[in-house]
Amino acid sequence: MILKNPALREDQSERTARQHRLRLNKLVVVKLNGGLGTSMGCKGPKSLIGVRNENTFLDLTVQQIEHLNKTYNTDVPLVLMNSFNTDEDTKKILQKYSHSRVKIYTFNQSRYPRINKESLLPIAKDVSYSGENTEAWYPPGHGDIYASFYNSGLLDRFINEGKEYIFVSNIDNLGATVDLYIMNHLMNPPNGKRCEFVMEVTNKTRADVKGGSSVSFDHSLLLKGEVWDSVARLIVRTGGTLTQYENKLRLVEIAQVPKPHVDEFKSVSKFKIFNTNNLWISLTAIKRLQEQNAIDMEIIVNPK
Repeated sequence: MILKNPALREDQSERTARQHRLRLNKLVVVKLNGGLGTSMGCKGPKSLIGVRNENTFLDLTVQQIEHLNKTYNTDVPLVLMNSFNTDEDTKKILQKYSHSRVKIYTFNQSRYPRINKESLLPIAKDVSYSGENTEAWYPPGHGDIYASFYNSGLLDRFINEGKEYIFVSNIDNLGATVDLYIMNHLMNPPNGKRCEFVMEVTNKTRADVKGGSSVSFDHSLLLKGEVWDSVARLIVRTGGTLTQYENKLRLVEIAQVPKPHVDEFKSVSKFKIFNTNNLWISLTAIKRLQEQNAIDMEIIVNPK
């Protein structure tokens, strides 16, 4: 009989924990916190809605990251991308986390004017967003994160602190937790070439009415394909589908689909992969592309 030395097992465990700590210290968690809870029948920011035992989405998010920091003795910060709809209420509540082991930062996404579809002029009479102007402004989609994060100064700050990646997800997606396997793959890619952008996806179901899936595409955005099963972890669905268009990988939202093709877009047999909106993005890549003005974001018309 061959008995393994317990000290060797302990050394291996310590080595693994040390590796996790080193990688996690390169990470920043960003939560998209611009939405209101109106679709859930609530007032105020969605993140402040009670979920379980009086804990809100924000409470549980802070607890998740604090557990990560305590377990691996790391310093993973939490960043909230607020909108003008959620910023004031969110900042008031942040005081309750002052003694938690999580550094919390905030920045605001942009504020865009609603356009009158007849005149094609802004509805707002001036730059204020109170009184009659309350409904004249809107926070743009999640794609605004790149410019707003860059303009906030936080991007440069985290790069200077040695951070390398952000993990972005919706504040109400409590299944969107830091996956150490993906983190390891980003830091130690099998082919030696690091990914700058990774999207977590999952198999589409008939319940995924708002989103889609994917046709033929390059798995390079999904951890090079060889770890597909690990990337496609089942998480709360948010929407969007990946397609090949003009030899480029494109994310398509249902708002971009002409009405005659909506049912086809919802098909689980033709479009099988669904975007969870959980993204891992290189900080230096965001900085490079922003400074080159190379991020071309499409405008999605959303009539109200």
